[in-house]
Amino acid sequence: LMSAQQVDEEFVEEDLFEASTDVPPVQQGLMVSVYKNSDPTEELLTSGLPVIHFETQTHEDTHQPWYHNGINRKSAESLLESQAPGTFIVRPSSKPQCHAVSYVENRSVTHEIVHSLHPGFARKKNPESHERFATLTSLVTQWPKLKFPLESCKISDRKRKQSLRHTSMEMVEKIESMLQDDEPELTSLQWTLKIIFTPDGVQSNRTLVRYCMTDFVSPDFLPLQGIVGETIFEAIGENKTLTELISHGCGNEIPTNVYNVTDDEIKVLANSLRTNNTLEYVNFESNQITDNGAIYLVRALVNNRSVRRINLNKNFIHARGLQAFAKLLTVNMEIDQISLKHQWIYRAMRGTSHHTDSYCLFLSQMIESSLARKRELQDPKFRFCSFATQENVEHNFLPSGSPVGSYVVYLDSSVVNTLFMALVVSCSPTDVRVVHIPIYRVEYGYTPKAIHRNVPSLVDHCLWSLASQEKLDSITSPALLRRAQKTKNLNVLWGIHHIPTTRPPLDDICFTLHDVISKIKQILRQSPNGFRLSPLRNSR
Repeated sequence: LMSAQQVDEEFVEEDLFEASTDVPPVQQGLMVSVYKNSDPTEELLTSGLPVIHFETQTHEDTHQPWYHNGINRKSAESLLESQAPGTFIVRPSSKPQCHAVSYVENRSVTHEIVHSLHPGFARKKNPESHERFATLTSLVTQWPKLKFPLESCKISDRKRKQSLRHTSMEMVEKIESMLQDDEPELTSLQWTLKIIFTPDGVQSNRTLVRYCMTDFVSPDFLPLQGIVGETIFEAIGENKTLTELISHGCGNEIPTNVYNVTDDEIKVLANSLRTNNTLEYVNFESNQITDNGAIYLVRALVNNRSVRRINLNKNFIHARGLQAFAKLLTVNMEIDQISLKHQWIYRAMRGTSHHTDSYCLFLSQMIESSLARKRELQDPKFRFCSFATQENVEHNFLPSGSPVGSYVVYLDSSVVNTLFMALVVSCSPTDVRVVHIPIYRVEYGYTPKAIHRNVPSLVDHCLWSLASQEKLDSITSPALLRRAQKTKNLNVLWGIHHIPTTRPPLDDICFTLHDVISKIKQILRQSPNGFRLSPLRNSR
């Protein structure tokens, strides 16, 4: 496995220096010193001197048969262990701006560093002039111990894959050990499949693994499937340090879909989530997770209270899985975000395409907007002040002289399941007042109009009143206590109350407070004197 920096250097040519033709005579000598210095100082690089473009390796070098892109130290040893003395390869080094030469000597594999000197190459960092070579090819040719190049085209695909499997399992075992030992630095684990293209359009596969602030890159796809995924996901069960798990695939982004995890691996992770209580964020975007995998996760999250953010965009989750997540939000109040955008569907003879079923799109929107409403009510930047009276709001939050358009959202202890927006409006140049506009919670969102609104029960009134006075501890009935907890957490305002079986009409319904406030302001701008308050506000 190479470092991520090497992969970037392999395919991205950074314009570190740009040629300049207008060079003042006084600076010419300094410019030459920068050009020849293999390790330019920060002072020289920031002194405003004109600089020269150079390349650390030539096209000729990287296309030699003995140059092996994507080979690390252990892979090189695996390839050379059975070769004759003098057999060698040249490969990228884990050190920045360096290459490595691996060769057989005395029945063992020796590794030596080759430094890029800008320009030229040498086996020393500060060589004499006769020890510097213009290209890697000339250096290799003059190296007495390098006799028999091991050409990359002669390495069998089977041997290469065996080497990759050996290297990847070593890394998996290391990650498993760190999870089991609760390594303090292992708070985030990222395992991502990527496809990159060389400047000439050649496709190359990569696997990025990031943990403990270190990046590793494999020169092929190593998905978290089978024994690899099971080993890591099982170790998460008793771990007490990992808080973030990211596993991206690259499915549906190219003609050949490659997925990192499937339902089988999600089932193993779900079992671990029943005991894990530290993982907070899981991201499985662009994978092959279906309704079955979604249901595995939901069953685990019914009792898990640590996972708060979930990203399942670009999977194959449809109605059953979306309904399961909607039901989850009625029992788990700790979740803050679930992303379920851009789900896919596979059809025979037509391949994979976006799932555009209107009911599924509505379910996804209903789940995400529910949690968006929750975040609005919990966001300290949002102007929400919980339970208050009209007089208290006008005196403490919108005093005389507040700019037109200023607003506060609050709750009234006498009006159940309703928000109020106190808004400063101008009816005339001399008439600036605060109007109190009710925002009703309806089936799938909010509306400023008293329509489609269920009449609250007597129990709802009692719980709302007790919540405003913070006296819910006096309730002894378990069933009422659960309802009281939802009232206290304002779930009655942001939560999902009903899951329809078909897409319902959504006329005059706003999914979030931000949307309904914008709508109210638009109505008042069009007719500032024509907007009337609901009689509910005046008949307590």
